[in-house]
Amino acid sequence: FCFKSSYVLFLWLSLEGTEDYEALTQALTLLKETITEVDLRVHRSEKGQRLNEIIAKMEPKSSVKLKNGMTFRKHNMENRQLLLDGMLYWKTASGRLKDILAVLLTDVLLLLQEKDQKYIFSSVDAKPPVISLQKLIVREVANEEKAMFLISASLKGPEMYEIHTASKEERNTWMTLIRGAVESCPDEEEITNEADIERKQAYERAARVKDYEERLNLKDTYIMQTLSEKLQLYIDMADIYGFDDSSQGSKMRLFVGSDSADSLQGESTLLAAIA
Repeated sequence: FCFKSSYVLFLWLSLEGTEDYEALTQALTLLKETITEVDLRVHRSEKGQRLNEIIAKMEPKSSVKLKNGMTFRKHNMENRQLLLDGMLYWKTASGRLKDILAVLLTDVLLLLQEKDQKYIFSSVDAKPPVISLQKLIVREVANEEKAMFLISASLKGPEMYEIHTASKEERNTWMTLIRGAVESCPDEEEITNEADIERKQAYERAARVKDYEERLNLKDTYIMQTLSEKLQLYIDMADIYGFDDSSQGSKMRLFVGSDSADSLQGESTLLAAIA
């Protein structure tokens, strides 16, 4: 659908200054917003499918030890959003360019390589192939329009990666998206590992249990208050019938409603409770 078609433009201009003009303008705005939202959701869905494809192709036991002692594994990719992926080149200390699959997620950049038709974490010069976007600096490489520097300012020790692309345009795209991801990266110092996840889940479980206990206590208080009020009503009714204080059992039988065995047992229970 094209908003700049001659018919729509003619209709829009011909209605200028009328009530219909304002209504048409609002309708066109809402339609544009709807199309934009649909395109965004389609894009996210496609990125989600692509990430699932990458995860499915990962070597199940593939993992990497980070400088902070944490381990990043295949399943750590699952709860993240894919922003961009593509084949790039990682320059080694010897000057060789190594083919890699770069996977930009919401808070990390993964550098993978293919082995036996499976993806594994790449290994170049003992540098971690999982780069946190926290405090990541992106710079151009002087006199090299198809390359960029990624400088990880980690507290455990900075690392610099030289990444090459197939074209200047592709490099600019990667630099723009990485910088945007760095700016919107979740405010966490380091990548969450399994122990952190387990501690967080345990804390959340404890918080839920505490919430349930508090709600149960409120229910108990409400039930106790309701029973007390109901008992007082029966006592007031007993006073109307002329029972004196010594006939507590009669009052209680009025409360429970009969002289059956169950009622007599209920009477003794209630008497014990209010004694």
